[in-house]
Amino acid sequence: MCEIFGGALVGGHTTHDGTLQKTSAIVNGMLSVPIDPNAFDAADAVRGADGIPVDRATWRQIRDSAAALGFADAELDAWTRRCTERA
Repeated sequence: MCEIFGGALVGGHTTHDGTLQKTSAIVNGMLSVPIDPNAFDAADAVRGADGIPVDRATWRQIRDSAAALGFADAELDAWTRRCTERA
């Protein structure tokens, strides 16, 4: 799969019977996207301390979905209070 996606993204060939018969079959079609995982640490720390902002419409959808799954209104109210107290 990596070879297929890499070949498609960089416009190169993939290795199969049709391409292996040509001298141009072996090409460096490598695509690299280096990502520094440490770059996400600060944002993760803020989310861990402050939570993730959720607008009212989205929160209502979450509540409606939870209610449809059988969560009690009192439990959902408690979660709403807890989340708004942190904000």
